[in-house]
Amino acid sequence: MAKNFFVEGPCMLEVTRGTATINGGLYREGEKIIVHADRSYLIMCSDDDCIRPLSAHGKMREANEVEVKVSEEWITTAENITSDCASTDKCTVLVLGRTESGKTTFSETLANRMIYNKITPCLIDGDVGQSTIGYPGFISSKIINKRVLWERKPQSEYSYFVGDITPVGHEYRVVIGLTKVLNHYLTNNIRYFIIDTDGWFGDRSSSLYKLLLVQLIKPTHVVCLANNREECIDFKNAAKKLSPDSKVHIVSSPPVKKERDRTTRRILRGEKILLSELNKRNLNISETPMIGEISLGIGTPTQIPQELKQVAGDVLYAEKQFDIVIVVYKGREIKTQLRSYVFINEKRFENMIVGLVDPTGNHHFGIIQGVSLQSPSIYILTPYQGKIDYILTSRIKYHEGTIVKSVD
Repeated sequence: MAKNFFVEGPCMLEVTRGTATINGGLYREGEKIIVHADRSYLIMCSDDDCIRPLSAHGKMREANEVEVKVSEEWITTAENITSDCASTDKCTVLVLGRTESGKTTFSETLANRMIYNKITPCLIDGDVGQSTIGYPGFISSKIINKRVLWERKPQSEYSYFVGDITPVGHEYRVVIGLTKVLNHYLTNNIRYFIIDTDGWFGDRSSSLYKLLLVQLIKPTHVVCLANNREECIDFKNAAKKLSPDSKVHIVSSPPVKKERDRTTRRILRGEKILLSELNKRNLNISETPMIGEISLGIGTPTQIPQELKQVAGDVLYAEKQFDIVIVVYKGREIKTQLRSYVFINEKRFENMIVGLVDPTGNHHFGIIQGVSLQSPSIYILTPYQGKIDYILTSRIKYHEGTIVKSVD
C-alpha cells in the first residue's frame, strides 16, 4: 500500500522507487529534492516507502488522514481548473487567502498540473512583502515551462516596482502593477496566468482591494484558501456581482504548515538579495532622473540664497522643480520648514531600494550605495546592466541583511 509523508525542511530527499508527487509535480526514481528550512510539503507516493531522507536534518513522518484529504482536494481543484483552461484560449486564475494560507503552494501545484497537461502558464507573484520569484517590493513574473518547486534565488522575467513591502496604503500601485505585468504578457500572446496575491485578506478593506482586482482583471477562476470558509463565501458572493463569469473555488488551507514568524519573514526577504551577484553602476541624475519618494533630475539645477545656506549647512545640490526648490544637504537634521523649499538629508539615499526602469517598461532591482551630487551622480548596486530610462525611489532600505521600511 502506498504511503504519504509530511516533510519539514531543511533536508534533501531521494525518490527510491516509483514516483513521488510534491505540489502537483511528479518526481521519478533517482531524483533528488531539496526542502528548504522554512518549507514543508506533503509527499504522495505511488509505492510504499517511495522516498528516503539523505540528511539527518529536518523532519519526516507519515501524513495523517486530514493532510492527505486536503492535498487531494488541491490536486482535484487544480486538475479541474487545468481542464477548463485547456478548452479555452485564455485563462486567468487569481489565488487569494490570508498569510500562510497556502496561496504560493497552491499556485505551484496548479502550475505543475498545467505543465503536466501541456499548458505553459505565466506565474505572476503579487506578494510584495514575501515574493517567491522576485525581489521584495516588486511584483514579479515568470513563464513556467518546467516543473516548479520553491527556490530562493530571484528569477523574475518582468517586474513592476511597488516600492514597499506591504500592500496597505499602496493598493492602487499593486493593482496597476499587476494589470501592467498581465498586459505585457497578453501583448506577447501569452494566454494562461496564475496570479499569486499577498496575504492581506479577510477584512473589509482588504476585500475591497482584492475585489478591485477581480473587477479589472475579470479572472476566469478565483481560488480562495481558508480554514474559515465563511470569509471565502462572503468574498465569492461579492466577486460574482462584479465578475459573474468567474468561477470561484473555495479550498481548504493546509491543517499543518511551517509557521514563519516576523523575524523569519525578514530573513527570507534578505536572502533574496545576493550581494555577490550585484554590480556597481554610476548613473548621472541629469540623464537618468529619479522619481517617487525622492525626485531629482526632473527640474533645473539652481543655487540657493546665502541666508538659506546658514540653515542648510553643507548644501550638496539644489534643483528647482515647478514651484519648489529641492535642497540636498549633508550633516545634522534640519527641522526648519520653509515655504517653497524641501530639505533632504543625503542619508535618506543610503541603501534605498529602487526600481530601475528600462525602455520596455520592465523594472529592475537596485540598491543605492552612495551619491555624489556635485556631479550629480548616484551609485547603484544591481544585477541589471542594460539601459535605464529613470529610477523609481521608495521608503524601503537594505538594512542588516534584510529589507525594512525606512524611518526617515
